[in-house]
Amino acid sequence: MKFTTGETISAGTGKLCCPMEGVYRILNFLTGDNLYTHQLPRAFHACEAWVQQQHPWLSQLDTTACTPTTWRQFLADAEERFGKEHELQPLSAGQYESTDPVLEALEMFPAKDVTVVITDRKGDRA
Repeated sequence: MKFTTGETISAGTGKLCCPMEGVYRILNFLTGDNLYTHQLPRAFHACEAWVQQQHPWLSQLDTTACTPTTWRQFLADAEERFGKEHELQPLSAGQYESTDPVLEALEMFPAKDVTVVITDRKGDRA
């Protein structure tokens, strides 16, 4: 599947170079999951090396030049050098383990008061 240069840089380096929906799009594809916000770091760590392996040009980027104020120019320069779209293959089976997002949140924040609301398919509280 093809992804923008910004999405590819974001998933391959950790530097945000696209809207957040692009991060969800690429990481959901790579992992085969439907990630929640708190799951993004784990998914990124599982995908980063895989994206770099498929696109070695990522190692040519000086990501220190990408800041919240310069990212658009950084991205434009990368698109000029490497193109605007890049093909990626998803992770192979076993490279990423899908986890229930609620259970993962409970594990991540054990000292916090977490309220779990379970709804039925109609959206009514059970």
